[in-house]
Amino acid sequence: MSESDEVSYWQSFGVSSFSTDWQNYKSIGIIDTFNVQNAFGISYPMTLKYTNGSMQLSTQTSLKMYWSFASDLWAVTSSTSGMGGASLLRGTPHFAFASQSMADILVLNGTLAASDLVTGALSTFGQAIGPLGSVDLKRIPPPASLIAFILTVKDAIAEMRAQSAVVNSEYLKLKANLQFPYSPDAWLVDNPAQLTVGGNIFCNEVPAASVVSGLFVFSGGIRSCSSQLGETLVPPTMARLVAVVGAQYTRSTPLTTNQSTAICSQIRDTMAVKCPTVLLNQPTGFLRNTSLLPDPALVTMWEDLASTAQADMYQTKVEIMQYGTTPTTSPATTLLRHEVFDPMFPNFHYLGWLLAYDWALNYREVISFQGDVDTINVMTSATYDSTSLVDPLEIPVNVAYYIRYACIYVTCVIICVAALAMAYLVLNRGRVEGLNLFELNRVAGIVWIGRTFLFIRSMAAMSLLSTQVLSLVSVNNLWRFVSPSALQGESSADRAAIRIFTTILAAGEVSWFVFVLNDVLMVFTQQYTTAYVFKCKYLVWGLSVILSLAAPSTHTATFDRKCEYAQVDFQLVCSSGAVLVWTPPSSGTV
Repeated sequence: MSESDEVSYWQSFGVSSFSTDWQNYKSIGIIDTFNVQNAFGISYPMTLKYTNGSMQLSTQTSLKMYWSFASDLWAVTSSTSGMGGASLLRGTPHFAFASQSMADILVLNGTLAASDLVTGALSTFGQAIGPLGSVDLKRIPPPASLIAFILTVKDAIAEMRAQSAVVNSEYLKLKANLQFPYSPDAWLVDNPAQLTVGGNIFCNEVPAASVVSGLFVFSGGIRSCSSQLGETLVPPTMARLVAVVGAQYTRSTPLTTNQSTAICSQIRDTMAVKCPTVLLNQPTGFLRNTSLLPDPALVTMWEDLASTAQADMYQTKVEIMQYGTTPTTSPATTLLRHEVFDPMFPNFHYLGWLLAYDWALNYREVISFQGDVDTINVMTSATYDSTSLVDPLEIPVNVAYYIRYACIYVTCVIICVAALAMAYLVLNRGRVEGLNLFELNRVAGIVWIGRTFLFIRSMAAMSLLSTQVLSLVSVNNLWRFVSPSALQGESSADRAAIRIFTTILAAGEVSWFVFVLNDVLMVFTQQYTTAYVFKCKYLVWGLSVILSLAAPSTHTATFDRKCEYAQVDFQLVCSSGAVLVWTPPSSGTV
């Protein structure tokens, strides 16, 4: 059945879309590449990301929420599952859940303990959100307005840093290695002695700790139930700039001491002392500095984008959570919930924007737990990028390596033949036909070297003429690709002279292709060969120079991610774009 036929089949039953649940019993692999295309139109993929899909059943925590449709199909065919031989259709006499719940089945197979249904954190979850085993998990993507806002700020500041050493210097002064715990004051308003017994919504409680000292680490794709780590924020400089704009602290009225104290009181270690300066005043001062950002409309525009993004996130009802308890003789476990952008608690909005920054950059996720009782959209813990060195075997240097030595071979042979011709000229005391020396390259190339090597050398010349060389340089601590003609330290006149000189030399190498064509076509041109070959050589040389100078090649980059499933819901293969170091029209003409 074709894909279109399958789509039509499912639509005939009223199915309009298909989406998978969030889970952490397997890791989805992705192979993401971008292509570099040379002057001959050949593309070479370079890897950006490479991970293989893998099962991680031993560390998963999500199957207690819903164990997947595949497990349903297995269970009705297994005599030991507790629902063997039953039906999954509700209206049938042997419906699997007519007299038992999905949670009972999970207890039977050991996924849950019987006590999880009556006491503890998981019991609290079941009462607040819905019975375990019947909860749908959905990944909520960050709003487009949030991504647009953050990218706008990042791109604008990066451009200003690249153009101004002063802006870059002031930006670098904001850098600091920060990592600190936090918790919302909202949970302490009614109970200053509030305790937390866990931050992983999938897990039972851990030994209690005071909310005043911070939170336990949130849920996540790689967070196990045995972890007692603390939840922290690690905001880079850009995140702090985004946060002060998002929280509207860049407005004309500066923050008062009381406001700064209220915001920083939610940071739960010694960082609270540095908070007013490092987290609030320094980034706000940078953005208010009119000598660095002379256009006040720029920050105002960012604030408007941030307001739209915050409204969208508020509509999504993004929350952070902990399992809580109180220091009593018979403590009960409760589900502590706090909306990140709750308008009743604006002092938490700055920290909320730090969380939103991680969400937009895919360091954190938001998971929607959709139960029979309620829904909660939970922010996960942070998982930062892992980096590795580029695989040198991916860089296509083999062809260039052999072409280089082919060109060196041609040069060496021509030098040797020229030396012999010069020696012969000296021995004959100059009594030779001087014009014949102008044909040294043609004769020596065809006779001593051969058409194959001459063709390779001419193709190398055409490739150079059709390619814009890019250099990776550091400009104000920002790495970027630039054309060598734009490098600092050379005047415009020097750059123009060097470009003309190198173009003339490279265009002269195209003559080797003319020699090969002349030799091959001599069978047809016969006695007319001597009449046009000399003129043809210089005509092609001149045209190559004119075309290369009049319409030089430029580089272009396109960003267009396209993905295919190598294995559905297990392995993705993506191409994110292409970098062309040539301009197709001019290259084709040469």
